[in-house]
Amino acid sequence: MPKTDTANAYLKLHHQTYNFRYRIPEDVRPFYGGKHEILQTLSTNDLRIANIRKMPLVDLVKSKIRAVRNNDPTDFEKTALYWHQQLTQAGNDEAMVETLNEQMLDDAINLHIPGGWKAIGEAAGANPDLFEVIKEMPQAKRVQAFINTATGKTTPTLGYFDQWFDSYSHVTQKTREMAASEVQRFADKHPTLSEINKSVVTRWIEQRKADGLKAATIRRSLAHLTSYWRYLQNHEIVSGEVNPFGGHKIKTGTKTGQSSHVRPWSNDEIAILLKEAKWLGNQQLQSLILIAAYSGMRIEEICSMKLDDVQNGIFSMVDAKTPAGLRDIPVHRKIKNLISVLMSNSADGYLISNLGIDKLGRRSINIGKKFGRMKTRLGFKAREQIFHSFRHSFSTALLRADVRTVTVDLLMGHKTDRMAIDRYSDGISPKQKREAIEKIDYQLSKGLYKL
Repeated sequence: MPKTDTANAYLKLHHQTYNFRYRIPEDVRPFYGGKHEILQTLSTNDLRIANIRKMPLVDLVKSKIRAVRNNDPTDFEKTALYWHQQLTQAGNDEAMVETLNEQMLDDAINLHIPGGWKAIGEAAGANPDLFEVIKEMPQAKRVQAFINTATGKTTPTLGYFDQWFDSYSHVTQKTREMAASEVQRFADKHPTLSEINKSVVTRWIEQRKADGLKAATIRRSLAHLTSYWRYLQNHEIVSGEVNPFGGHKIKTGTKTGQSSHVRPWSNDEIAILLKEAKWLGNQQLQSLILIAAYSGMRIEEICSMKLDDVQNGIFSMVDAKTPAGLRDIPVHRKIKNLISVLMSNSADGYLISNLGIDKLGRRSINIGKKFGRMKTRLGFKAREQIFHSFRHSFSTALLRADVRTVTVDLLMGHKTDRMAIDRYSDGISPKQKREAIEKIDYQLSKGLYKL
């Protein structure tokens, strides 16, 4: 079998000129107007130069494919920023700018509207103004946002996140992850850099206080956001004169605002959440809620669980932050059939398949946001009723069924603070765990949700 020349991949020599060539995967061809490959001249007959010029194109195409497959806004933004860079480099070359604008517009359409220009033409019918047709399409806002970024009218807050994160290497991995989460959380509320100023940050701080966060936590968040902003300043992406995250005075205290108490979901509320997920046709959400309620596992524990971690009716936690988190949890009889179906239908080796993965390798972020939007629409309080509330429901159900506190702690992955158990004992038996788990009864049938 001949060896593949990986060093010179994505190149095709045609009439003594190298071209960039990329075969489009079948599943994303509708977003490229049905094309099977991308072919673009690199305007050189020098192999070394061709290999250099192809690299940004490889990154661009792969970002586009990820954007289409994962529907990840960050990958769409990367593509738009690529075109912004190209248009900036073209300067006053009107012919080049015109060509680049045409290519950029093709991407704006093909990435957001399945079938691209062909689909638009079919939707237009007798209407000769295709851009008027686009304005009436559900993807119109996303197309316009892409164009605004590409032409420099707006810059996405997370547009340079990857570069900053790679450079933020002088701290521990845990600190990097916390910093990344803070920047991403802020960007969810403020998606473009142009809207971020001192007043916006002040309002954000007041909201964090109202949510009951400690002063130290808010100051730490501001430090992470300042690090990102300084990176943007150093690379002349934002003005170097003002740091909107600096100079805020936050009083020290036990709490900066009234403490919000996370409370368990009631039986009826669990039924309402499940019915809504079912009505939305979201089997992933239904599965996630049921597993959380009947196992007490955290959202990332569930989303990261592989098929190999579920054996003989037992969930096995094989990766945890603390030794106490490494535990076995029996599968409740009420979700036994669900687990069997999930395992049979898994397409990627995970118990809950086809979850998107964020930059830090977490599988729970996208579905967690879907859960958050769903429960907010249903009118549940933002800070008091969250996904973590299912752990509270699990604990409450066990305690109300007269399960011993030490058993509850062991099932939830908590230290018991009892030396005889934490240090010298092998814990409770599998039989004791199963007997405890089976005592959980949320009476979902009374809430009109049938398992």
